[in-house]
Amino acid sequence: MGGTLGIALVALAMGSLFTDPPVSYAMTMPGPGGEMIAFTAETLISFLLMATILICVSSPRLIRFTALAIGVLVDVLIIIEAPLSGTSMNPARTLASAVPGMMWQHIWVYLAGPPLGMFVAAQLHKHSLKNAEYGCAKLLHPPNVRCIHCGYLCD
Repeated sequence: MGGTLGIALVALAMGSLFTDPPVSYAMTMPGPGGEMIAFTAETLISFLLMATILICVSSPRLIRFTALAIGVLVDVLIIIEAPLSGTSMNPARTLASAVPGMMWQHIWVYLAGPPLGMFVAAQLHKHSLKNAEYGCAKLLHPPNVRCIHCGYLCD
């Protein structure tokens, strides 16, 4: 909702400079290769993003480099992948532009690709751990509250 509100406010302030081509509400659109190439690219980059996050946060040695690794990865992905699909990696980002712009023609690419890529990365990561503990989505557990993710209770 925040993204949609932001896009709407910029559209209101900038008018046709923002709503008309080439900007078109900053809508994420498939490149000249079409929807299937964009879908494949969105799925792959979302897989890489999630896999990198999971690898970094599950390693005591790498966890301190998570932000740097993700920043560099996103920069590289934008440079390489933007011509293929616009590099959304986030359905909320695409919806934020689609709602005020009323542009729905390729929305399935951005609603299906990123979650699929992230789901596959999470499943591969889970299976790669075999019998090891999966860890927890939270880095810090508050005292006297049972974690809804892993059940840990810190006294």
